[in-house]
Amino acid sequence: MTGTILVYRNERRRPSAEIRLAGGDHVGLALHADGVMIEGGRPGGARRVLFRGDANTLACICAAMSSVPDLRSTPLDRLLAIVVHFRTAADLADAFTAAAAIH
Repeated sequence: MTGTILVYRNERRRPSAEIRLAGGDHVGLALHADGVMIEGGRPGGARRVLFRGDANTLACICAAMSSVPDLRSTPLDRLLAIVVHFRTAADLADAFTAAAAIH
């Protein structure tokens, strides 16, 4: 089972998305010139930063976590293709933190 994309804004200046993961957690993605910020938590609860990384680290993580990159897709699309497969916000935070540590 995968997550559900609730909000998708692939605007040039501030791409962002909101996803409900399979376990019910909500995750917000915000891309900016310096990289990405991923926030998450239970619906109606406090949100916390799950991951913050620069653009280079994000590119390496996305390349490592995706099997075949689609060079025509946008950075937001590539990130969404990975994030929707996590069950919980904690799983996502652990995976991205571990991947950034080996980058």
